[in-house]
Amino acid sequence: MENMTRRAALAAALAAAAATPALAQGSLRQRIVGAYTLGDAFAVNADGSRGLWRGKAKPYNGQIMYSASGFMSVNIISERPDLPAGASLSDAQKAVNADAYLAYFGRFEVDEAKSEVWHILNGGINPGQAGTRMMRKVTLTDKQLTLTTPIEANGRYTQLNWMRT
Repeated sequence: MENMTRRAALAAALAAAAATPALAQGSLRQRIVGAYTLGDAFAVNADGSRGLWRGKAKPYNGQIMYSASGFMSVNIISERPDLPAGASLSDAQKAVNADAYLAYFGRFEVDEAKSEVWHILNGGINPGQAGTRMMRKVTLTDKQLTLTTPIEANGRYTQLNWMRT
């Protein structure tokens, strides 16, 4: 009888594991691996109201990728003026377009206990950021990755919602 109970318990555990999505299994580091497109980005002010991400007008478009080998990259662009295909940009137009673009790449580390991911920058559009470490709080579901920046001295933080591709 006891043997039968153990078998039933084992069968139930195996059935539950099989029914659990693969994403729900494994460490945060394993589960974060993949490619995501930007769903939304916004600032949250100290009073809880929402503001524009980096003060930039919508729409935003972007992608973030985390590889199993520990590499990451992010590219985000906010609204910018349309130009005809093949058009040459003036210096002023180049500055506007560069200001609308955020891009960096490097490695990442995960603090499982704190649900944090650290981006360790090797390079990007802003050369002054190379070598910096940026922490993001992580909330991860099977379809969405939410990254939240640390709260600034003025009580404001940024939230980016990424959709798994």
